[in-house]
Amino acid sequence: MAENVEGPWEFKGELTGMAKDRFTIHPGVIDYKGHTYLFYHNSTLSLDGYGPATGRRSVCFEEMFYNPDGTIQPVVQSSEKE
Repeated sequence: MAENVEGPWEFKGELTGMAKDRFTIHPGVIDYKGHTYLFYHNSTLSLDGYGPATGRRSVCFEEMFYNPDGTIQPVVQSSEKE
């Protein structure tokens, strides 16, 4: 966290862990209609019953919430399919 985009930065913790069956999530944050969302991917898809496969990515999103001091609450990755 920093007062401006150029820092200095202070580490405040991990936003979310690694995605299921994948070491990276390639996240993005979007504000939409007064809500903030974290978009990411996991590798839970299978192909012809084989998997999960690291090359088959599922797009996922979770709503993010801020604390009064501006920090972000940890984002829990759901396992629900909608």
